[in-house]
Amino acid sequence: WHYVEKVRRKMRKKGVKKVIAYSSVEFNGQIHLLYGGDRLHPQAARIYEKLVELFNHMKSMGYSPKTGSVFHDVDVEEKEATLSSHSEKLAIAFGLINVRPEFPIRVMKNLRTCDDCHTFSKLASKITMR
Repeated sequence: WHYVEKVRRKMRKKGVKKVIAYSSVEFNGQIHLLYGGDRLHPQAARIYEKLVELFNHMKSMGYSPKTGSVFHDVDVEEKEATLSSHSEKLAIAFGLINVRPEFPIRVMKNLRTCDDCHTFSKLASKITMR
């Protein structure tokens, strides 16, 4: 973590900024962007309710978050909280709420998908048959 902090200091000093991760879903001819931890989206309450529903179902199937995907020096609970609101999970929940069941939900990303989100996507697909 000492080296991580050193690199981050150099990045700040040089004005280098990380690209903000987001996922997008097309619905009703519009592209909807969702950012990690987004609570400002107009449907945020419904999106997070859907996530809780999915997580509960997944945990009954044996799912546990892959916290190795979180590269921050924080405790396991905080890593799980960070993982639970990744943009692709929010986008999947948004799609499940809004896109009619006979249509696929296509989530586009601007960055790579972490292992936990990949597992989440597979299980969400299995649970919802989407």
